[in-house]
Amino acid sequence: RLRCDWSSDVCSSDLATNDGVFKRLSTDDAVHRTLAAAANVELVSFPETGLVGPGLLDDFDAVIAGGFRITPESTAGVERCAAIVRYGAGYDLVDLDACTEAGIILATTPVGVRRPVATAALTYILTLSTRILCKSKFVYDGQWAQSKKSENNGIGLTGKTIGLVGCGGIGRDLAGLIKPFAMRRLVYDPYID
Repeated sequence: RLRCDWSSDVCSSDLATNDGVFKRLSTDDAVHRTLAAAANVELVSFPETGLVGPGLLDDFDAVIAGGFRITPESTAGVERCAAIVRYGAGYDLVDLDACTEAGIILATTPVGVRRPVATAALTYILTLSTRILCKSKFVYDGQWAQSKKSENNGIGLTGKTIGLVGCGGIGRDLAGLIKPFAMRRLVYDPYID
């Protein structure tokens, strides 16, 4: 029962939140093929943003949510909704105790954001250490001589120290990505030794 017009993002039932998650799911070819092959699945945009109001979750079997806030009021009296899947690593916007009390399974997708966030962090490190933004501005402003000055060369990363506050999935992935640069790694995380 997949009743979606993928070319126009118009669907006739409800499942995914409309805070960016629906668009990602409905336009990703791999997700589209998987959902199209699944029986009894309908993918549509969730009608609210922000705080999920009372009674709304009971319109769904499952919700794939981005940044929605789910409180005890959101889950009060829910009988139909069986699962909320947070698109991303955390669930700080979802009241876990309220979901447990309502019999709603709460899951996250941490692996989906791990490499992109670690890659973004590495990109910032490389951008700052090479002074690439300054060099780019000099080039676009026609200041070739300025871009070649030694103070605009940046610094190498070998032997430098990087500090990671928190070394969960993203921190561990970043630590692996910077390994070829032979940087000293300092880590603070209360959950690992």
